[in-house]
Amino acid sequence: MPKRIAIIVPTNNRFEAVYSYAKIIKEHSFTSYGSSLEVYYFSNGRIYSEELTNNGRVKEFKQSEFQVVILNYTGYGYSKLGLPLYLLKLPLTAKLKRQLFIVIFHELHASFTRPLLLAQVLTFLQKGIWSLIALVSSKNIFTNSIMFEMGRSKLITGKDYLLPLFSNIPVIKKGIIPNNRLAIVFGTLGRRKAVYKALLNDQSRLPKIVDEIIDIGECDQELNILISEFEIKISISGLIESKEVAHYMSRAVVGFIDYPEYLFEKSGVFAAYASYGLCIINTHPPIAKSQRIREVCVLKEGIHYYSLSNLEKVDISYNQNLVDWYSFRTPESAVKELGKIIFND
Repeated sequence: MPKRIAIIVPTNNRFEAVYSYAKIIKEHSFTSYGSSLEVYYFSNGRIYSEELTNNGRVKEFKQSEFQVVILNYTGYGYSKLGLPLYLLKLPLTAKLKRQLFIVIFHELHASFTRPLLLAQVLTFLQKGIWSLIALVSSKNIFTNSIMFEMGRSKLITGKDYLLPLFSNIPVIKKGIIPNNRLAIVFGTLGRRKAVYKALLNDQSRLPKIVDEIIDIGECDQELNILISEFEIKISISGLIESKEVAHYMSRAVVGFIDYPEYLFEKSGVFAAYASYGLCIINTHPPIAKSQRIREVCVLKEGIHYYSLSNLEKVDISYNQNLVDWYSFRTPESAVKELGKIIFND
């Protein structure tokens, strides 16, 4: 039976990862089920459509008009402290109206490394909010295996699914350029600064791997100062559209990232690098992992990525292992699996 579906995101900023995620799902759509999907976003406590009415007015979200509502959950996207308790109203309303309410969890709660009382309280409250929303919802989708395991062990609801995160960057044919040693630094401002701070200590080894770095993303004065300290050529592209990012990815051989390795599946940047078979070098310091996390993590150092401490072992050739890993995470496969979840196919 055809359904009208709404998918909700924190913002309509086209450079935000979750918004791009929802737009890609819409592009692939559920036409094979005879159903339509509409993207809605939060603004000042209200939910609006990205499309205007026939009269050119902003269209506000009316939950009763939909058979299915999908909420993309990321605590900090909806609240500065990561405490969007008001979101609980959506699944509660859906329960009363017997709507199918699906939550796609992009994050659960922050992981604070410093034992500050405020940090501990925030983590406790964030855990409580996502757990409540997950308990009341019809179905829960987790975008990486670590969160999936956490969700299942904490809630045991029997309505939880794993839907791996895909890349928001389109994949185009990789340009074959002789002796190309171009690297990419892509992602949020904070993550990219972390990459450069780590690389500063290994500047002398960089020319052995790459000739040039392309920096992609928003900039500020601190980033510009960091980049100016490097001897290797670093070109700043700023914020650019995904098709332009794809152009650089197709020419590159190395992708730098700064992320805890057990959370790589949560990173859209890692997925983008993987889709192009780049040699991924992680600058994040090693983190002690539990036995269970080690069992769940399928990405292995030396096979799927390299750490900064092992630069001498880096192989910058096309990484087929990464491409094979990503082949099960494409937008096409994700939308197909999401369709099965929605329509019980």
